[in-house]
Amino acid sequence: MKIPALVFTLTFLTASCAHAMDVEAAYAAIPHQRTVFDAGKSALTTTQAASLKQLLTWSDKAMVLRVESWQAYKAGNLVELKRLLSGYKAVIDAGNTMSTLPELKPVQGLILQAIQGQQAYLEKKLLEKQGSSKADNAFTPEVQQASQKLQQAYGLLMQRYPNETRQNKQAFYDYLCALDFL
Repeated sequence: MKIPALVFTLTFLTASCAHAMDVEAAYAAIPHQRTVFDAGKSALTTTQAASLKQLLTWSDKAMVLRVESWQAYKAGNLVELKRLLSGYKAVIDAGNTMSTLPELKPVQGLILQAIQGQQAYLEKKLLEKQGSSKADNAFTPEVQQASQKLQQAYGLLMQRYPNETRQNKQAFYDYLCALDFL
């Protein structure tokens, strides 16, 4: 694993989202339980745990962006929504360039596709310039497909790491479920 790439990616995402709410505030806004992946207590090798932690940290950055975007949309703040949607490029680029272990590439790809689906949904809402009820959101193809991708990613993590600690298995669920929450 390339540690400089990890440092660059996390630094880039932090710098590009300097004005963003933090992860704790985003979880509180959903609201959703947060269980943090604990690499120190992981049953995985150090390299596997570091790669997985990088992937989950990236998904949290995407979740913060999604929460902020949804809040701007629901508030009718289309200028802020447009600005936040431009932030998806940085998150997607970071996901495309992230150096993860080969065993995590399918999970990374599914999460990336889910983020792109969420971006497409929010861009469509921006263009429509009209609200919809929360119930309508679950039935759009973009939201359904994004949710399915995140569920598949969770399933792959559980398959690949069946001996992981209970806390870290819960963390897999919480990271991906929080990203899925709309």
